[in-house]
Amino acid sequence: MSIFIFSQPIHSGKTTALMQWCKKNANCAGILMPDVDGNRKMYAIQESVLFDASCLPSMSTQENVISIGRYSFYKEAFARANEIIIAALNSSAEWLVIDEVGKLEMAKNGFYPAVKKAIEAVNTNSFKGNLLLVVRDSLLTEVIKELGIEKYEASSELPV
Repeated sequence: MSIFIFSQPIHSGKTTALMQWCKKNANCAGILMPDVDGNRKMYAIQESVLFDASCLPSMSTQENVISIGRYSFYKEAFARANEIIIAALNSSAEWLVIDEVGKLEMAKNGFYPAVKKAIEAVNTNSFKGNLLLVVRDSLLTEVIKELGIEKYEASSELPV
């Protein structure tokens, strides 16, 4: 139906706000990336499953890790997350949430495959729900341009 972009500064509590919002809006699917005890995790919303996303660079090899800035993430975690997001496009979810779209996706990594499919599904009405993308405010213009998002609403507040 529509694309909503939730945008705030880095480390402003976007994921925490989203977790609360998803609890109130029970018909949500997608992925959140909370920090749990200082480690990045991925949370499959519909399945209520938490799994590891980040790893220590010393515990990884080039083949199994995507690095961006000071963060290293398991490629397998993103593969699993992309599958979860793409599968949700065939669900009756009212909201498909992707937390977050940023530098990895601008480099065509991370959630990029699923984000592109989700945008296309909304634009062609093959997904009947709403797409909620989380984007830090400093990357908002770049993300919109790079992903070719034309019809959207952006706000520092979550939809009511």
